[in-house]
Amino acid sequence: MNKLTKYFLIITLLLSSFLATAFSGSNWEVYYENTQVKISFIHLQCDFENQFDQEFVVFKIENLSSQAITLQWDTKIWYDESCINCEQDSPEFRNEIRIESRKTLEGNCSENNALRVFSKFTEKLEDMPGVDKITTLTKFELENLKITDE
Repeated sequence: MNKLTKYFLIITLLLSSFLATAFSGSNWEVYYENTQVKISFIHLQCDFENQFDQEFVVFKIENLSSQAITLQWDTKIWYDESCINCEQDSPEFRNEIRIESRKTLEGNCSENNALRVFSKFTEKLEDMPGVDKITTLTKFELENLKITDE
């Protein structure tokens, strides 16, 4: 192999590695951070076998402290620019999670819990019988965030 071919191969491998990292879906956006906790989120595409494919906003909560903590918050959500629960005071949107010292909890596609919020269906409308319109999450807020040391 001549030098030019070697350089081209090295540059191609480095570029491929960089692009794989950049587009791997691991670009978490920080929502809230202090000395005790860091809350990040990402949009996650979930493909299901027995239901319509969906996108979720998934949370990652990191306990940065040396002791267990409990987080409490109310989730406010907007679909198509309209808040669906701003006028409600419902336990359905209250969340509480306990996290051990220096541990991280992360939402996923398979567990329906406080670590994810439905964003939208991702299949074509014509492929979803019974669905008239695809609504999309346009905003969310984690209100009344309370952190308690254990």
